[in-house]
Amino acid sequence: MLEGKLRVLVHCHAGQVSSVEVRSSRPQVSGALLQGDSVAQALSKVPVIYGICRQAQSLAAQLAARAAGIESARPLSLWLVQLEALQEHLWRFYIDLPSLLGAPPELEKFAPIRQVLLHQMQGIENCSADTEEANRVRQQTLAELRNTVEQQLLGMAFEHWARLDEAAFQAWLKHGETVINPLLARVETLFEPITYRGPDKPIPENYASGNDKAENDTPVNKPDEQVLLSQDSLTEVIELMATDEQFSAQPWLRTGHPEAGSLVNFSGQARVLALLTRGQRVMARLVARLLQIGHLLKPRVAIGCGDIPVMAQSGAGWVETARGILLHRLDIQHGRVQRYQVVAPTEWNFHPEGPLVREALQLSADNIEQLRQQVQLLCLSLDPCVGSEVEVYHA
Repeated sequence: MLEGKLRVLVHCHAGQVSSVEVRSSRPQVSGALLQGDSVAQALSKVPVIYGICRQAQSLAAQLAARAAGIESARPLSLWLVQLEALQEHLWRFYIDLPSLLGAPPELEKFAPIRQVLLHQMQGIENCSADTEEANRVRQQTLAELRNTVEQQLLGMAFEHWARLDEAAFQAWLKHGETVINPLLARVETLFEPITYRGPDKPIPENYASGNDKAENDTPVNKPDEQVLLSQDSLTEVIELMATDEQFSAQPWLRTGHPEAGSLVNFSGQARVLALLTRGQRVMARLVARLLQIGHLLKPRVAIGCGDIPVMAQSGAGWVETARGILLHRLDIQHGRVQRYQVVAPTEWNFHPEGPLVREALQLSADNIEQLRQQVQLLCLSLDPCVGSEVEVYHA
């Protein structure tokens, strides 16, 4: 099982963050582990290699194989990916966010929710038939989970919460009595509105030729100028994967270094857009994640995924995970894996010129402990698929 860790080194000087370095021990060895395998062998290894988002990794592999002309013997299950994503999203609010802000994790509330999700996933994995009765039970289970989550996290229905205007949202934030109200209120006080610099252009000049250079020294405050990794970007990503051997470790687009995650799906929602316009991107991500939870708890929701044929015996598969778009590319030669590449959301968000570094560079270093907590929250909002540590150094 591939794990590893991220170390975020923040260097400060004269009350400002002067540099941010991300050191990753996350191994990029899936290609070497799968090269030379039959496609069937590779598909069976993928969920073993990847312990985090195992269902999404497995589905992306199956979709890549299908795009390359090989059908998997295992049926595709979007239910498993949906339940897995729900578990990841909810974990952040019940366990990780309280722990980071010095509050006790909500273990008693989260444990029965997680038990239900795991029970449903185990039932799907152990049952080869996707019957109408099984689907009915799953939909009923989701409805019950939705009621529980709405009561514990929001104190109202997701639809009502999503339509709160600014005054009502602030009243809910400050006076609500749910699990997350004091946590989100604390996040809002920690992050004053910030004006971010525009996205940088990628380094390789052979791909940047013909593009206007980014005005990196001009402060901007428009959310649409922050590049987001969407489904529309995948054709370019697949092309660049074929030409850049280091792409999986440090992916990029010609337009800049994009962000992956829930923000991609909800950047146009009124509450999220208002937060982005004020430069409160950490809060915007948390609100977007709550909206994503509400979406995943809807009946018969469609999980974003697809297969993209590249050429003969070569294809890619993508899946929308809790952390953003996951992409697998598979090249087959003589019935065996010639090359296997995986680009995960973590590599986009924690790229040396990506959203974590860009935003951390805007923070004040007047209070070192507060800065440390701000960067930790920034990491949590970008949600790496491995553990992260923040180290702050003051010159």
